[in-house]
Amino acid sequence: MSRKTISLHRTFTCIRRGIASEATGRVASKQPFEVSLETEKTYAWCKCGHSNKQPFCDGSHKTTTFKPVRFTVEEKKTAYLCGCKQTGTPPFCDGTHGTESVLNAK
Repeated sequence: MSRKTISLHRTFTCIRRGIASEATGRVASKQPFEVSLETEKTYAWCKCGHSNKQPFCDGSHKTTTFKPVRFTVEEKKTAYLCGCKQTGTPPFCDGTHGTESVLNAK
């Protein structure tokens, strides 16, 4: 098996178990978070899934290899930030929370 295949296998195994892997965080919520975002503000989206201030970072990643995803928006808007931490478009929800592997995560 190639390294890429092994990494993907570990990621999907971890998603099924609801725990963090090298690529994705712990499933914090099986639904996205609806948030109001302001311009000229930098946000830190929790990637590890351990924050108590979901969907934003509270520093809990310091015990993991994860770092928050920092972002800004160009205009004030309501957005849906990923809660399952498995999105392919971080920090925004891409519907991955509806997949069987996330729905079955503990």
